[in-house]
Amino acid sequence: MNETLVGLQILSKANEVALASSKNKNHGEASRLMEVALDYYVIYVFTEPTDEVGLNAAFEDQYLVEYKDSFGLWMGNYGYFLYKSDSLQKSIDVNLKLNQTYPHLSGPYLQRGDALYDQGKKTQAKPVYLHYMKLMKEKGKEKSIPERVSERVK
Repeated sequence: MNETLVGLQILSKANEVALASSKNKNHGEASRLMEVALDYYVIYVFTEPTDEVGLNAAFEDQYLVEYKDSFGLWMGNYGYFLYKSDSLQKSIDVNLKLNQTYPHLSGPYLQRGDALYDQGKKTQAKPVYLHYMKLMKEKGKEKSIPERVSERVK
């Protein structure tokens, strides 16, 4: 097994454990778990690879199909854990990258809007919330939009 695949498996397991911690309202622990796994994956696997074949295969999507869509969701969870643990600026930064990389995911827009709003940046939060609402409507999930979002865009 190569280090790229091991890194993805570590991220998958870290996400699973972090979700359980978050469910128990331990968001700080959840964000730390994800950060350690992401540090390993991003820094070690991509910065100092010893398995160039595996790394190239990851970029070419040759064998990581089962993990491909999970990475955005794992990062989204990380952004949420950061938000819930009051690491607002870091949550904004993570969710902004998610908005740019996975523009179809609605959750990161909500998290970024909430973090901006909580920082007192209500003017900056409004267009983010509006984009979140647009995505939710396009997905037929308009009824799932939290009431606070509608109130904050008025």
